[in-house]
Amino acid sequence: MADGRVHVIEYSDLPDELAFATTEDCRLRFSAGSIAIHVLSRSFVERITADGKACLPFHRAEKKVPCVDEADRVVQLAREEAAGLVEGHELIQAANQRAKTITERAQREAELLKHEADEYARKVLLELRDQLGTLDGQIEALIKTLGSNRFWFQTTAYGADLRATKNPVTVGLAIGDDSGTASVNAVIK
Repeated sequence: MADGRVHVIEYSDLPDELAFATTEDCRLRFSAGSIAIHVLSRSFVERITADGKACLPFHRAEKKVPCVDEADRVVQLAREEAAGLVEGHELIQAANQRAKTITERAQREAELLKHEADEYARKVLLELRDQLGTLDGQIEALIKTLGSNRFWFQTTAYGADLRATKNPVTVGLAIGDDSGTASVNAVIK
């Protein structure tokens, strides 16, 4: 109150001791106030002040407003952020290049390992064919490498009674730890 009238004090004019004053329960003593100018229309103000009895006081509030100094600070922050993004972009490009190099090397090594595995399997199959071909002429085997860990094989057995065998026949081939089966229709004579 001032001069017996209630007033709303501009926050920038409120002394610090009042601005930070608290109640017993630690709440701000002066926390909010509004004269609700935002809901007054001009015609309403003109109507209530026309006879001169109701007069609204003017109050001048001087406040610090961001200006050139603040703008310079914002621009500097933007420049620093942009530099960080550029540096980050360069790091990402370097990381992507490193990842590409590692991937290419891994692909070359995988191809080499695949080739070596195919060669090993071909060698084992040839040895198997040779071993099967020496069983008193009773079994002949033909094995062909198709690549990519795939093989074609054919066996012929002589001197065995296979008339009770019913098609399809499950044929298996194992080389070391690798094995596979196929269901085939055997030609039995």
